[in-house]
Amino acid sequence: MLALGTPAIFHSIEEGEHLDGMVLVMGYVIMRLGLVAQWYRAYRDDPEHRPTTRAYIVTLLVAQVGWVVLVLLDPPLTRAIAFAVVLLILELSGPVVAEGRWGTPWHGHHIAERYGLLAIIALGEGVVGTIGALQVLTESVGWTTDAVVLLISGVVLTFGMWWTYFMMPSGDVLHRRRDRVFVWGYGHIPLYAAIAAVGAGLHVFAYYLDKEHADFEVKIGAVGTVLTVAAPLAVYSLGLFAIYYHLTRAFDVQHTWMASGTAAIILAGVGFAAGGLSPVWALLIVSTAPVVTIVGYETVGARLREEKIAEMDAA
Repeated sequence: MLALGTPAIFHSIEEGEHLDGMVLVMGYVIMRLGLVAQWYRAYRDDPEHRPTTRAYIVTLLVAQVGWVVLVLLDPPLTRAIAFAVVLLILELSGPVVAEGRWGTPWHGHHIAERYGLLAIIALGEGVVGTIGALQVLTESVGWTTDAVVLLISGVVLTFGMWWTYFMMPSGDVLHRRRDRVFVWGYGHIPLYAAIAAVGAGLHVFAYYLDKEHADFEVKIGAVGTVLTVAAPLAVYSLGLFAIYYHLTRAFDVQHTWMASGTAAIILAGVGFAAGGLSPVWALLIVSTAPVVTIVGYETVGARLREEKIAEMDAA
């Protein structure tokens, strides 16, 4: 239901009058009520942690009432978005209050694995995006050089992002420093959004390359097309380095070079597109940006990571 309601949300935002969120909100509320039921099971069977589970239940229920009120009142778009932001803050603050004040038992490596699997799912959307883009392109113009380059770029980019994500010592650090979990966890929200946006950007490439055969007007230009991938990739890369620093409190010369090299390649791809290079070849340049971090990690970064973990153990 949530997925079915997503197109209506975007369409209503484009129209700019009211937020058409009935289907999406109903799907979301059903999902969250299932979560409330699970927290109630924990409340019933684990008396020691009832203050924590109660806090989760209360904040979730209050937020769901707020979502239902939002769609029933149907305020103007700007007020609806402001109200939605308040509800999102309420939902995100619930775990902070519950865990910060009382806490629950959790396993650092298990939590890191869960987040990692969700990253893989999001990266899978990048593969789906590449296939969808190629399908649109090849059905109209066949297997051209641009189609092949788009395929290579999408695969290189997706697997490069996958490789760099799992360089973070998430499980090792959370096992030793549980107090760093919330910035790490909530920091994944823009990270996941950026991964999904890269897949969407690959779809934009297909529309741009197929604009001569499309049955709709394609208004985006070459530079804008490259930016639909380059911008979320930059957000992803920045978020990755920021989370790494938060976990390890270490950002030495090697990591500075990795970050600088990644940024330079992304900017070079956009710059070449602005200079007249075909967008699909500019995309190929952009797709190699994660390789800088991969090479840096496999040469010196892994050793620095293990040294930092050893320092934590010694402390």
